[in-house]
Amino acid sequence: RARQVEGLRGLSAGALDSIDPAGLSDQTKRELGSLRKALGTVRSAVDAGGKAPDAIDWKQYEDSIDGATLKVFKDALANYSVPKYDGTEVADLKSAFATLEAEAKDAAAQSEARIAALEQELKDIEAAKVKLATKTVDEELASDPELAAKIDKEIMEGNW
Repeated sequence: RARQVEGLRGLSAGALDSIDPAGLSDQTKRELGSLRKALGTVRSAVDAGGKAPDAIDWKQYEDSIDGATLKVFKDALANYSVPKYDGTEVADLKSAFATLEAEAKDAAAQSEARIAALEQELKDIEAAKVKLATKTVDEELASDPELAAKIDKEIMEGNW
């Protein structure tokens, strides 16, 4: 049980906190917040369930309860054993979370690549704007002979 609890505590200790919300959409931020809240709730429940109960002060009951009845309770408690729980929820949650974390890392890598491509595109647009702002008509006509021929034809025909 202690190993399961430790595994749950470590499940998102660094993973969720290491996500930078700067590039996330509002919907993604809300879902990330919901996931953090849900994991916090689960951790709290696991932590609360993992604590041993306080020892029973049997002397407190000796004056108010019959000795034979008290002995029955003491014996019942001494012979009681909690059945072992062999649930797979923690392993299932770890597996699901690992899958989600891998998907998130993949999406982050794709986002980084897309950001780099968009930044390069912005640089190219800026360079084209600068080039366009300083380009003369003669340079444009020299770079596009078809346009130059069309304009010369229109001038010859008097359609300018």
